[in-house]
Amino acid sequence: MGIIENRILDLADHAIDRNTTIIELKKDVAELKKDVAELKKDVAELKKDVAELKKDVKIIYDLIMHNTALFEESRRDMHLILDVIMPLRKGAEAFEGLNKSIDGHEIRITAVESVVTDHVQAHKSQSR
Repeated sequence: MGIIENRILDLADHAIDRNTTIIELKKDVAELKKDVAELKKDVAELKKDVAELKKDVKIIYDLIMHNTALFEESRRDMHLILDVIMPLRKGAEAFEGLNKSIDGHEIRITAVESVVTDHVQAHKSQSR
């Protein structure tokens, strides 16, 4: 074979190699396009998930604010209740103190009655 024939064969081999490379690159590009399509689909799903998450966060925030308002209202109500109960408690403690004092006086009165009754009976017996 001559130089020209060898050169033509070399060029043909080179063209075949390039064609094979181009075919492989086309396959790779097709796979990459498929992967990009899947990624786009995944991104769309993630966007939906983020939108739902934002809604959930908003709901949770609203619930926290509502519960905070309820808590503050409960604190105000508790202070009002304490304002009513504390004087009642002090009054009950004072009443209990009076009851103890009255009990002490009743014991003394009973003792005095006993002495007076004894004196009256002794006096009646002397007068007869």
